[in-house]
Amino acid sequence: MTDHLTITLKKPVELLGETWSSLTVREPTGGELLAVDPFNGVTADIVGVSRVSGVPQAVVRMMPASVLVRSASFIGSTLAVPADFLAVDVLPDELDLPLRQSVTHGDREISILHLREPSGADLEAIDKIKGWARDIASVAAMSGLPREVVEKVLGGDIKRGAIFFESFTAAAPTTGGN
Repeated sequence: MTDHLTITLKKPVELLGETWSSLTVREPTGGELLAVDPFNGVTADIVGVSRVSGVPQAVVRMMPASVLVRSASFIGSTLAVPADFLAVDVLPDELDLPLRQSVTHGDREISILHLREPSGADLEAIDKIKGWARDIASVAAMSGLPREVVEKVLGGDIKRGAIFFESFTAAAPTTGGN
């Protein structure tokens, strides 16, 4: 899968003296997904496309529907997790999750998230959080990284980490450490 999608507009969009003749979208980061969390439907698509393309929302709203739908669909496809991810009989109590795009934390470059089994306190703290904020909080808790760092991670990688977290909330999972 390609890491971005560029759509050339049949008719450029003009607003306040600026002209846009194409739109390029890519996989969003956790922070960009947090910005979309409060919205749903077409509004969420407009906010998301605007965030990852750097094109103002007013301009995205002026683009043809087919461009919006195609861009939002591409963004959604970047967040897909393979069906066989964590398809194991016994869950590991730790997981090294390679990042497809490294992030920095201070002077440290992070290319692998080292995730540990969440504690009961982690489950309790994250229990009431919803949406992407929950996924980011769960990855932050299991990795020991600050939320601000996890917000820089690509959305698909956060989703994989969140699936690992959620696997422990299922009825009595068996882990390698128990």
